[in-house]
Amino acid sequence: MKKILVILDGASGLPEDCFGEKTPLEAADTPNLDYFTQKGKMGYMHVINEKKIPESDNAIISILGNDSTLSRRGVFEAIAAGVRFTRGDLCLRTNFGTIDNLKNKKVIDRRAGRTLTTKEAKILADSLNKDIKLPCKFEFKPSVQHRGILVLRGGFSDNISNIDSEYSNFKRNRLTFQFSKPFDDEDEIAQYACNILNDFIVQAFDVLENHLINVERRKKGLLPANMVFVRGPGIEIPKLKRYSDWMSINSMPLELGISKASWMSCFSFPYPKLKKIDVYSNLYASLKKSIKFSIKMIKRRHKDYIGCYIQFKETDVPGHDNNLMKKRICWK
Repeated sequence: MKKILVILDGASGLPEDCFGEKTPLEAADTPNLDYFTQKGKMGYMHVINEKKIPESDNAIISILGNDSTLSRRGVFEAIAAGVRFTRGDLCLRTNFGTIDNLKNKKVIDRRAGRTLTTKEAKILADSLNKDIKLPCKFEFKPSVQHRGILVLRGGFSDNISNIDSEYSNFKRNRLTFQFSKPFDDEDEIAQYACNILNDFIVQAFDVLENHLINVERRKKGLLPANMVFVRGPGIEIPKLKRYSDWMSINSMPLELGISKASWMSCFSFPYPKLKKIDVYSNLYASLKKSIKFSIKMIKRRHKDYIGCYIQFKETDVPGHDNNLMKKRICWK
């Protein structure tokens, strides 16, 4: 093996007062990273451009030598989840989240407080698949914790906007969400896709708002998972650069899906289930398991491939939560 590409998701940060004007990474104890920086070469890579902040999906495929505009996150995550689809089926990445109601569209939390257990997510997903009625077939599948996949089957267009407030395609307002809209008002197929998708969102809220799972969560003082946020629509697998002589060691849906779409040999493990509400205990356990599994697989298969792609998502989670102390600990 000649190359090992390790992406430490969410490594970037800004200087913070609590760390003496250092970033969380600078303030962390990082003997291994220090060794590599001392022995190697340093440099910058602008994965898209210097003005636009890249998202995970288009950043990764750009690093792998592809046009970043090819990214279709819903498709990648559907591939990883093992959801079968054909060209024209609309694939979307989903989050279970929390809103006030559909009238004011106020977003309380895009991830239901990160406390939704794997078991709760599966029960809610089963109810959505059973109770929602659409004029087309669909499949909703939970993946990891609050994350999931929605596939609407039929001849759809992906020329539509996201419903996730964090990834709005229009003027961003993180306090509220917008229903999906076509980017071209004259695109009837895109308008049809929006109509079906928005119908799903409305019915999903009706199913989830008073679901027994959410009744119990409210009693415990937890946020209800009463909303399904969607983003990254796609209707076909992008043609990415082939890495058939590479191995991929990833377990998170996006990275695993991109690896498969890039023709890598994938080695993965079941991501540890979130059984309690302490997401960071689960996160540290997952990080340790990822490191241990990666070392084992590289030792076992390093002679079979010229390269290896590994991405650690766990280092990114505290940044999304704006939890500086947890972010520093992740580098230890």
